[in-house]
Amino acid sequence: MDIYQDALVKLAAILGLNIKKNDLNEKSIEEILHEAEVIKKDDEMLNMAIDNCVDSFHIADGKGIILRVNRAFENHTKRGRTAIEGKSVQDMVKAHLYQPSAVLIAIKEKRKVTMLQSGPDGEVIATASPVLDENSEVKLVVSNARFTSELKLLEKYYDIKEKKKKEELKIIGSNSPVMKKLLSLAAQVAISDSSVLIMGETGSGKSLLAKHIHEKSKRKNENFVEINCAAIPESLMESELFGYSSGAFTGAKKGGKPGLIELADKGTLFLDEIGDMPINLQAKLLQVLQNRSITRIGGEESVPVDIRLISATNMDLVDMIANGQFRKELYYRINVVPLFVPSLRERKEDIPVLIHTFLDKISNENDMTIDISEAALERLINYKWPGNVRELSNVIERLIVTNNSQLIELKDLPNNILLLTDESTEDIIVNRIIPLKEALEAVERELILSAYDAYGNSYKVAKALEISQSGASRKYIKYKKMQKPSNKL
Repeated sequence: MDIYQDALVKLAAILGLNIKKNDLNEKSIEEILHEAEVIKKDDEMLNMAIDNCVDSFHIADGKGIILRVNRAFENHTKRGRTAIEGKSVQDMVKAHLYQPSAVLIAIKEKRKVTMLQSGPDGEVIATASPVLDENSEVKLVVSNARFTSELKLLEKYYDIKEKKKKEELKIIGSNSPVMKKLLSLAAQVAISDSSVLIMGETGSGKSLLAKHIHEKSKRKNENFVEINCAAIPESLMESELFGYSSGAFTGAKKGGKPGLIELADKGTLFLDEIGDMPINLQAKLLQVLQNRSITRIGGEESVPVDIRLISATNMDLVDMIANGQFRKELYYRINVVPLFVPSLRERKEDIPVLIHTFLDKISNENDMTIDISEAALERLINYKWPGNVRELSNVIERLIVTNNSQLIELKDLPNNILLLTDESTEDIIVNRIIPLKEALEAVERELILSAYDAYGNSYKVAKALEISQSGASRKYIKYKKMQKPSNKL
């Protein structure tokens, strides 16, 4: 019996339990067994994790004797672990399972080593990390390895990311002198943390320019958080921007929620259509910019935020200040560096590049090969593009998905583009006499459909045509159902 009691006391000591022989009773034995069961479960979980690791996993002692390998190591070396564990690292090198050995260098130099190794399945990047004891001697060496072929996926990811950046730059447009000058200034501005206000018409590429500035800045590896102030309902905007604390209002998420400003910490906050921000929130935003901190709705704690602010608008903010719609102090805070994106009609040199960029991009997305005739290209270049780059993109997409011949020709272009071309062309051309009522309806139809092509929603259409939003929606539904109009009045 004493032998069993001695064994239990030793087991208790191994498990870290301070139990002496005289203390052994039913309760203490249960404690020992419970602790052993916990360790067993932890060991099973650890073994499961090691065996399901993607990397080849390898543990050796300070003398280079292999203690443990995982399933990935077995698969890559084509050897079972019983043929590997207990053998020395030198034996593995002689068997050409891997060479040279990062483990041997780590033992010799007592430092972490990362190097290229060759093996039966090809080259791997191996990292060996020594674990030192209290005397600074190597106790263990833990190493992992991943095949270089698997890293090609990462390389592909960065290639795609870089290609997307170049594509976005093309979509901004960079052939015209005015855009070359703008992009040069944007690159210069990107280096600093100064607030930038990008101005320009709807659809001219302001958000892409904001992203371009972020990608060129020292914050490029942090978040780029974009907020369209015109797209968020006023009732939700405050909670979206500033977040809220737990129990701030009925239905508030338990634990609260960080706002978009908070999520932009260390990165760039882009406020698109800032002219649409309610006047009361403009005051709160100004406070954030001044104090470099926010307070969530219903909260008391001030949360520091480090953001670079870029704003954009298609409105005349100076005029809005005069009308009491925009805060003067906020305007001066966001307008440290003003940038103006010219409309597409002011930089026709960019249109051919944009057209071919959209043709390639949208054709690839739809698994098609579409080209454009010289006549059609010329007409698109001379069109006024009231909706700018966004309208051009929408038109090219429509021409691609409705095309049956793999070539976009002049006859395929929308009626509003066939009728309205360059600046010297009259807005309305009368080639024959028709009843005034019919003519007015034809013009109204063209204006409504063209405006929806350019702006995409009834609010902006109503604003551009100076009619009510309900009227814009009603007329669009009416004319969409009707037969397409002829090219001439």
